[in-house]
Amino acid sequence: MLTEQYKLYDSQADIVMLGDSITFGLNWNELFNINIVNRGIGGDITEGFLNRLDSIYSASPKKVFIMGGINDIYRGVKVNQIFSNYIKIIEALKSKNIVPYIQSTLYNSARNDLNSSVTELNNLLKEYAIKNNITYIDLNEKLSKNNSLISDYTYDGLHLNSNGYKIWKKEIEQYITTSINQ
Repeated sequence: MLTEQYKLYDSQADIVMLGDSITFGLNWNELFNINIVNRGIGGDITEGFLNRLDSIYSASPKKVFIMGGINDIYRGVKVNQIFSNYIKIIEALKSKNIVPYIQSTLYNSARNDLNSSVTELNNLLKEYAIKNNITYIDLNEKLSKNNSLISDYTYDGLHLNSNGYKIWKKEIEQYITTSINQ
């Protein structure tokens, strides 16, 4: 299991990408050519993110980009519980002087019936980010239309293809490349 494998790494990184298979699907370090480690795990839920925060801390990052929640929704976890997990993750990161960046949970086109929960979660996350002066990056603005992932950006209605990752890169690039000390 990747959670255990991440404990083997003695990587130090300026930035950590925390998420599920959508995050795991790309080599972020090579994409940006800076010191980023990928801590995405396929099928992971926000409770899993919480359970592996030690693997984040051990990398000593200055910034963590978080994106998840869709697997929770697929499994029937209530939006309020997902949001509560996010708050715990964010507050834990902040307590270690790590700057969290919240990325919207992506809509999907494989199960459109779940997208109302995605909207509800993203609204809570955005509101929380605004109230707490945390950067919220709405990836759905570019990757989705009518609350559904655009087919040009996905190969299965849930995961991104290279076109989707190009958009994601463009949306977060300014936050990735901003000085680590800011």
